[in-house]
Amino acid sequence: MYKIFAVKTLYRSKVAGKPKVVDKYYNNIYDLLEERVVLVKARTFNEAIRKGEKEAVKYASFENHINPYGQKVVQEYIGEIDVFEPYDEIKSNSEIYSYTQLVKSNWSNDKI
Repeated sequence: MYKIFAVKTLYRSKVAGKPKVVDKYYNNIYDLLEERVVLVKARTFNEAIRKGEKEAVKYASFENHINPYGQKVVQEYIGEIDVFEPYDEIKSNSEIYSYTQLVKSNWSNDKI
């Protein structure tokens, strides 16, 4: 029997390359950190972790783009996952929470 699990994962977005232009808003000392929660359908806690990690890698691979300064922005799943089983019934694969914040670019993923 399947259950619904909430899976929380962390992502880091950072720029690659030198900017083509710079204005007063340009800042290269911060990266963006995103905390995201999605729901997955799984039989067990361990299966939920496996499915959550697979979904996290897929999500991160679709978020690369070019910023207004001509730099490539690359998002990575930094390998942090937390899984819990909610009490109320919710549809599978629904994002139920997302949070982003700026972090210093020179911080390691371990420091985050």
